[in-house]
Amino acid sequence: GPQATISFTVVAAKSTKLSVVEETSSIVDQSKLESVFHVTKKQDSLSSLQLFTVDLPDTKDNENVFYVKAVTDNSSEMVWSSSNPQVVSVEGSSSKTSDWAMLAAKSTGTAKITCSTDDGSKKKTTFTVKVIVPVSDLRLTNGSLITYADPTGKEASFSALAWGKSVQVKATPGTAYGNPTVKKVTWSYKLGRINLDGADGGYEFTPLSESEEQSLIAQKIFSLKNGKVTISSKYATACGVESKIGMRVTATTTDGTALSASKFIVPAEPIRKITFGNRRSSAMITVPAQRDETGGYVCSAVMTVAYNYDMDTYYTYCKPAVKSSNPQVATGFSAEFGVLSICAGKPGTAKLTLTATDGTNRKATLTVKVKK
Repeated sequence: GPQATISFTVVAAKSTKLSVVEETSSIVDQSKLESVFHVTKKQDSLSSLQLFTVDLPDTKDNENVFYVKAVTDNSSEMVWSSSNPQVVSVEGSSSKTSDWAMLAAKSTGTAKITCSTDDGSKKKTTFTVKVIVPVSDLRLTNGSLITYADPTGKEASFSALAWGKSVQVKATPGTAYGNPTVKKVTWSYKLGRINLDGADGGYEFTPLSESEEQSLIAQKIFSLKNGKVTISSKYATACGVESKIGMRVTATTTDGTALSASKFIVPAEPIRKITFGNRRSSAMITVPAQRDETGGYVCSAVMTVAYNYDMDTYYTYCKPAVKSSNPQVATGFSAEFGVLSICAGKPGTAKLTLTATDGTNRKATLTVKVKK
């Protein structure tokens, strides 16, 4: 008899679930999922993540791109889109891909990424991508305290701070990639013995044992809050004048770059008074006006300077800052071992103010009269 022709139409099952996850095979350092990309999830699907505007140098991963993939219960193709392509673009083979997409940072801002099925199920999921300018480097400064760099460049710089005084340490983020979006840092410190004359001529830091450190912390001999460093006036009693126990203060970025910068704070006996050779905190000197062949000032006189009346005890690492009321007449600078060099310019009178740089801000003034 006649044969019947039967035709079949195969209809793919529609997706019943959809989620988007990170493509882990594209990330060398998996710890960056949290530390750099700040990945968060909700019900096993991406909720938010962070990208940098640039790819950081000397790292194994690209911090300005991120690969994602869709997870469904069928083989449906996906449609990917960005609410703000000028901030984050969806790149790959096309806007419609099998199951993956590459997100590329274009500029700072926020974009919502949407992944939709293309099988009629109308399933979709969204997540947010934030793009920030990262910190390029980190530098610490500390107000009026003088900073001394390690001669070898291997260790942190240091500043001397008087017992019973405080200093605000400031962390300044680098702007090589632009104005950083996140400038906040976290602060921490470690106590140890600081040797300023190490074996190779540099600085050396030997951490205290945990019990020693906890004892000093319990006594509140050292404290650090939001970059403000305080050394208790009881330091000498608790640690000993010659103990060389100080702080390594560290600031660390919170934008995902994990950059840090440290400096040593070395406790010093407080300066109670700055005196000159006359054992007074004010003096006068008359010097001749002198210029070299180029017209520059010539240092034509010196004045002895002492701290706490002790001519033999001059704190090399707390030498005073010098400011002139009339730099065209006379300027000065403090050298080591208690010597103030005076450079005379044109005839007239100038007042040189010496200010201690240990946090006490003790002052002394020297009146300089310059004659023809």
